[in-house]
Amino acid sequence: PGFAAGEFFVQDAAAAMSVLCAAPQKGMRVLDACSAPGGKSLLCASLMENDGEILACDLHEKKLRLVEENAERLGFSIIRTAPMDASKPYEALRGSFDLVIADVPCSGMGVIRNKPEIRYKDPADGVALPQTQLAILTTSARYLAPGGRLVYSTCTLNPAENEGVVNAFLREHRELALCGEPVTCLPEQTGGDGFFYAVLEKKL
Repeated sequence: PGFAAGEFFVQDAAAAMSVLCAAPQKGMRVLDACSAPGGKSLLCASLMENDGEILACDLHEKKLRLVEENAERLGFSIIRTAPMDASKPYEALRGSFDLVIADVPCSGMGVIRNKPEIRYKDPADGVALPQTQLAILTTSARYLAPGGRLVYSTCTLNPAENEGVVNAFLREHRELALCGEPVTCLPEQTGGDGFFYAVLEKKL
């Protein structure tokens, strides 16, 4: 009851924490680079009290309809969508956003309880993931305005996809620095999904 009327949306606590730690504020410009189905965009819109701009992007255009449907159901007018390959730079967006969220494609090892078929994937299929994740993180950083924050997150517990990617990025990008230590959410500690997030800030 209340769901269809837009009274609430459902999101895992660990995923919500990755947005809460970035503290979206009213009037901000936000980019959700890998947004579908849109949970992080919706939480940003809620925290921003529907005041500002949120660009929700995804590689697959048909998935963006989910974001649009959820935004419409909840009455958020500040979310617009656009298809985008998050690993490739779009110069028109450079330096445009106060907050960029890069919830990157990953091996999904933190959500096996909800997607048990993940356990049957060939580990070799995920060897190239860190390279793709680093490309998305690097590209996402281009879109930050000075003083802006970048959230890098995954729903896996694989260090190569988490700390490994963040550390590789920071070695090449001195213009950004970590805001506190990266966080790994373990299901047995939080009761939510296995999740990783790190918040970086672009220096003024």
